[in-house]
Amino acid sequence: MIDSFHFIDFLSFYIVGVMNFQTQKKIFESLLKNNQNSRCADCNSASPSCMSKNNTGASLDFGVFVCSNCSGAHRALGPTVTRIKSVTLDLWQEDWFNNMLVGNEIINSYW
Repeated sequence: MIDSFHFIDFLSFYIVGVMNFQTQKKIFESLLKNNQNSRCADCNSASPSCMSKNNTGASLDFGVFVCSNCSGAHRALGPTVTRIKSVTLDLWQEDWFNNMLVGNEIINSYW
């Protein structure tokens, strides 16, 4: 019997443009190791409880990583302002990763 987590991972191979969980995890581990992405782009928190890889969110529109508190604030603004996805809970589309290559430092220097 296959559990639901692995079933969704299995299905993601057949959905065009969606990455599987293992590939997605490796990409995020690499991106979050970068010093500029180790702090929240909004509140600049580096608290382990806020910026742990289990609590981190990402803004698809701005290409930044935010802590769990700030991701909630972004979600409250609505998808017309910014779309927030979880680094660990959501299945990501391949094209969403292109924005994440920008990084927190570059975006924070603009905003």
